[in-house]
Amino acid sequence: MIHGHGIRTRFVVVPPAIEQGTESIEIVECWERRFRCTRCRAVMVVLPRGVLPRFLYSVAAIIIAFVLVTPEPVGEGASDAEAYARQGMFAALSPYAEDPYRWRSLGRWAALAEQWWSAWTGSISSLLVLFLERAGAGGIPQAVRVAIDHHVRWGSPM
Repeated sequence: MIHGHGIRTRFVVVPPAIEQGTESIEIVECWERRFRCTRCRAVMVVLPRGVLPRFLYSVAAIIIAFVLVTPEPVGEGASDAEAYARQGMFAALSPYAEDPYRWRSLGRWAALAEQWWSAWTGSISSLLVLFLERAGAGGIPQAVRVAIDHHVRWGSPM
């Protein structure tokens, strides 16, 4: 049997760029609802849709970052430094905005993508193409929604 074990808040990076067409990020506060099993004492956490456990960036922010660095015609073909300047957490404060800055999180996220979207294997560009195909004429904003809808969260190792 599980019982409520409180609510915590934490910060998450989200891209308002999806809706408004701007190129900035926001750091917002979100809630985590915690539950505890009375038998085994395990703690379970329930998060809002699109928020990953133990990750600062939301699924939407990660997909937008992939779109920025993926070569054309699928993405924009930006360098890691350019992508970080637009989507990174400290974009306005970053002293690293020059090449050859490497945004290491992109590689870690790419390695985890097969776990997050279980029906897919391959390169990140093929994953973005899959999302864009399913989005139809909705473009990048709809592709991000498709990515969130198809994200395997329950039972997936994070």
